[in-house]
Amino acid sequence: MSRRYAALVVPLILFALVGCVDAPDAIDQTPTAGYTPTPTPATPTASATPGPTSEPFAIDCSDLISAAEIYEYNPNFGGVEGWVPSPGTVAGDGVAAQGTACRWQNQSSGATIDVSVAHLLGPGLSAKRAEVAASSTPAPWAIEGYFLANGGPGVAQAFTGEYWITVESTTFFAAEDVAPLIEYISGAL
Repeated sequence: MSRRYAALVVPLILFALVGCVDAPDAIDQTPTAGYTPTPTPATPTASATPGPTSEPFAIDCSDLISAAEIYEYNPNFGGVEGWVPSPGTVAGDGVAAQGTACRWQNQSSGATIDVSVAHLLGPGLSAKRAEVAASSTPAPWAIEGYFLANGGPGVAQAFTGEYWITVESTTFFAAEDVAPLIEYISGAL
């Protein structure tokens, strides 16, 4: 065989032999007897279900604001038994957060004071604080509070610890109007 002929034939033979080898994807991966594959450990993932944002909170209305306190605030107001707030109102939102709602009504004018208290947790508390702070004016109370009156009922919202307090009435024109009630409620919590 001449050198020239060998230089051409040897690469062709090697090329042909390479074609006879199985590609890595075609290798038989069937386990042999006695072989147990090691499972790949699962990567921990965060739970898609968030934790609770509130927990049930129940208190008698007379414990929230006593008869003596409401009398001191305005002697014409009396408690309304069995009152349930409408959904979408601030008191209704408090009840939706597993809280308690109470109503007092002026026996002369018929005006009402609606109160709710809910026990909010972690992200629920943070989200509510941010929402209220963005939509209301800070109030000059001893606890973190906000007030808003846009031509309708005055709405006070306050936070003490993990509690969210709401107080709404057509008799509130400024934060000072509701300050004693906020004090009574926060003292009861």
